[in-house]
Amino acid sequence: MIYFKKEKYVDNSISYELQHLFSQVKIGHMKVKNRLAMAPMGAIYPNVDGFLYPELRDFIITRAKGGVGLIVLADAGLGFTILDAEVSPGKLQKLVNAAREVVAAVHEESVCVGVQLHHSGRQVDFMIPGAEIVGPSPIPWSPRAPIPRELTEEEIENLIERYVRAAFYVQEAGFDFVEVKACHGYLLGSFLSLRSNKRKDKYGGSLQNRARITTEIIKRIKKKVSDNFLVSCRFNGSDHIKGGTGLEESLELSNVFIKAGADILSVSAGVYGSYPVIIPPYDAPPGCYIPLAEDIKKHVNVPVIAVGRINDPKLGNEIIKAGKADIVAMGRALIADPELPNKAIEGRFQDIRKCIACNQGCFDKPDRLGTTCLVNPAAAREKSMQLVPALVSKRVMVVGGGPAGMEAANVAALRGHNVHLYEKDKELGGQWKLASIPPDKESFSDLTNYLLTQLKKNGVHLHLETVVNNEMLKSEAWDVIVLATGAIPIKPDLGEAEEMIMAEDVLIGKTNTGERVLIVGGNAIGLEVAVYLAMRGKKVEVMEMMDHIGRDLGATVRSHLRHRLAELKVKISSSTKVERISKGIVSVIEKDNSESQRNVDSVVIAIGSRSNNLLAESVKSKMKEVYLIGDAVKPRNALFAIREGAEIGRKI
Repeated sequence: MIYFKKEKYVDNSISYELQHLFSQVKIGHMKVKNRLAMAPMGAIYPNVDGFLYPELRDFIITRAKGGVGLIVLADAGLGFTILDAEVSPGKLQKLVNAAREVVAAVHEESVCVGVQLHHSGRQVDFMIPGAEIVGPSPIPWSPRAPIPRELTEEEIENLIERYVRAAFYVQEAGFDFVEVKACHGYLLGSFLSLRSNKRKDKYGGSLQNRARITTEIIKRIKKKVSDNFLVSCRFNGSDHIKGGTGLEESLELSNVFIKAGADILSVSAGVYGSYPVIIPPYDAPPGCYIPLAEDIKKHVNVPVIAVGRINDPKLGNEIIKAGKADIVAMGRALIADPELPNKAIEGRFQDIRKCIACNQGCFDKPDRLGTTCLVNPAAAREKSMQLVPALVSKRVMVVGGGPAGMEAANVAALRGHNVHLYEKDKELGGQWKLASIPPDKESFSDLTNYLLTQLKKNGVHLHLETVVNNEMLKSEAWDVIVLATGAIPIKPDLGEAEEMIMAEDVLIGKTNTGERVLIVGGNAIGLEVAVYLAMRGKKVEVMEMMDHIGRDLGATVRSHLRHRLAELKVKISSSTKVERISKGIVSVIEKDNSESQRNVDSVVIAIGSRSNNLLAESVKSKMKEVYLIGDAVKPRNALFAIREGAEIGRKI
């Protein structure tokens, strides 16, 4: 089952500070070369055609080559493990044949690999053809969600057999283990929770009964598969929601699952609608769910996998060293940098593209882009974004040292071009420097630090505190000019009141506000400034013309900010418009079209930006190869800026 053709890592090559993380562990017949796993990530790929989807294959193999010891694949993209809808035997066999090639490639890297068995239950994704919304009881996961149909005992029995059949096919494909997914409020997790399971039959009531469907699945899989094939069970240490499964019940469940035959326990947390959320954004501390795994590990005798915003190999090593878990799983951290394990072993910590938990490209992804990553634009495009040496070395001028310009300069230099980067400020980072100032976002500066380190290593010539003008463009013979000049804040025509302050000036400490603050603009920067000021004791109101706030934010980050705003008692006024500001009095048109006034000390403007592209026309008239990227094209978030920088750097 397991192939170890390469012994790439030996103890004497591993630095002392990481010896625990990169030590071997044996689970049943399975030898795992280190204790760093790739966590299952259901949002990575759409369910297109299973392992025939080439980007999925490239993604998996790239992470295997990156040095992890164990890979757990989620259901997304693996057609024979998604149980929401029936799959024909012909397609199952086709998927098995395709999967064998991927499993063989992963084993070639001495990496063990397993796959989850999943049913969405009442949290079904409507993108899954033929899926039906079902659950243990007719209780929706939120008041706005559809009511699931209650499964009959006969249907439950049929489902159990489908899980077993899926496990058999997973084994046939060559995987080392299967993971039964009983977490995050999906079907099996919803059976475990009294919040969603009100049944009176053998699948409801006592904890043993609520666990019955999961334990039956584990037992029957163990009877069906070979002795060498392992079964993992992933469940919540806590649902983090009122009425849901808590740690006390999870401690009892852990031994129930082991008694059923589970060889590995993987501990996660959260359900749809919970706070903290399932995928913890930047406000969560690194290793946020480790205490749950630690408590469970104290009560069991099988290996425990821990997860929860682990983005640093040194943190992973400390978790293993302290005996809090046997294996640590990284998800987003390996999207951000698939080479993280190899770089860590080699001591190249500054070369790691650290995940900043922004969730912008992986889970709160823009639909038209598909899965991506803010800090790693090559994620899920590993083959098409391979770096190829330039045929001809060119003199490249990059104007603007924000994320777009820094990424473009780095990629162009890596390909062999002679790159000069010009920035008008004394520091690089552009608008991204502001992104690391709001509460809980200090780690966003990791991206700037990484890009700066790479600029220096790649030999990019840096020209700080230098404003580029037309004369400079003429003074040297440039082959290529990349304009990454960013955007500037919009200041509305609301009078010349001295109370009016730009949001950026608040964050950098250029201007102080009074005690009563009105923020005009309810998108990301306005909400972040609101939290920033409210935490400093200010009385804050956010006013937004549209009917919803946070329209430029993804679901997980928007949930976080809404929670924090409510906690800090920030007033939110949507569908409300500021008419004028005069001597501390703000005239407002309310949602019902009535007029009112606010007495304030300061008005903070956060209504967006406009592109700063004044150089573009004059440059384009003089040169053939000119590129405009990032906010200089159109103000958006940094995900688009870095993506465009990466693409242009490869195109030059």
